[in-house]
Amino acid sequence: GDLIETKLTLALHDTKSAGMDILLNFNPKVIVIKEIKPEPLVAIMPSQNIHKDGILSMSLLAGPGETLEETHHVVTIVWQALAVGVSEVKFVFEPGITDDTNVAEFGTGQDILSTIVNAQYIIVKK
Repeated sequence: GDLIETKLTLALHDTKSAGMDILLNFNPKVIVIKEIKPEPLVAIMPSQNIHKDGILSMSLLAGPGETLEETHHVVTIVWQALAVGVSEVKFVFEPGITDDTNVAEFGTGQDILSTIVNAQYIIVKK
């Protein structure tokens, strides 16, 4: 099937971050993850896990001596279409909860993530 790239963007405005945790749900009957490419400023920690039930969990950290600042892409996920259908790509997120998708403020470690934007992919026959 065709490949689809999703660039995850982090907008920090007037604060800095040391890293983030990402927890995403998707429909593995419609799309699968082929590749995860971190941007140059971040490193994916070894805890990355792609579960066959359609769950991606990973931690991203700023490089040694670096912080994440302003607005930029942090990671690109390359999906492959498997079947005709619809797949929501949803962040598991609740403000203030730290065992879901969250962004750690540099210096305090507090979760500073306030809003997210989910996606939907509709796979059709060519």
